[in-house]
Amino acid sequence: MTIKRNIAGAVVSAAAALMCAQAASAGTVSYPALGNLELSEGTIEMWIIPQFDPVDEEDPNSRYWGFNLFEVRQDEDNFINLIWRSQKGRNGPFARHRQQGFRIPTNWGVVTGWKKQEPHHIAYCWEGSNDWWVIDGKKTKVASSKYGSLKLHINETIQMVLGSADVHGTVVIDDLRISSVPRTEEEVGYHQPGKLQADPCTLLLDTFD
Repeated sequence: MTIKRNIAGAVVSAAAALMCAQAASAGTVSYPALGNLELSEGTIEMWIIPQFDPVDEEDPNSRYWGFNLFEVRQDEDNFINLIWRSQKGRNGPFARHRQQGFRIPTNWGVVTGWKKQEPHHIAYCWEGSNDWWVIDGKKTKVASSKYGSLKLHINETIQMVLGSADVHGTVVIDDLRISSVPRTEEEVGYHQPGKLQADPCTLLLDTFD
């Protein structure tokens, strides 16, 4: 995972000053989850640039391969992570939940036609028990979980981690924005010129150069 940071003015909050992101292990950046993530509803979005061909890089010797784009982990039995996943010719961002040790039905934003070095915008949105992806401005099918919304117990020790230090392929993350509302196809940053912008619904904004 490659992250190129622009520290000056990188973290922005519409409501209050946020703690600056702290560099974790190589290829990752961490943020405090408390105050930067709403469990009942919200959006996590980013611009990504694959440094590999998403179709050609599937490993035929394994069931699937992937790497973390974003993760919030309370413990081994309670977490959510957004990963890039390739399995049997299907490629795209994948949301994986575990609550109280049980796997929650997941939502896969399958993509086609992506090429190496092309920038793409992905947004993971949730509202109550429903979640969906908006990929390059287009909404995917809504999935629903009988378990309801995310049930992590967030406190001052829980971190959100962007990126992965152990990867099969490499992706450059340009921007990250976390919002307190599930953004529509028209509201996601895909339609904004240049870098993602803060607005009254922005909880966290980080830009990478």
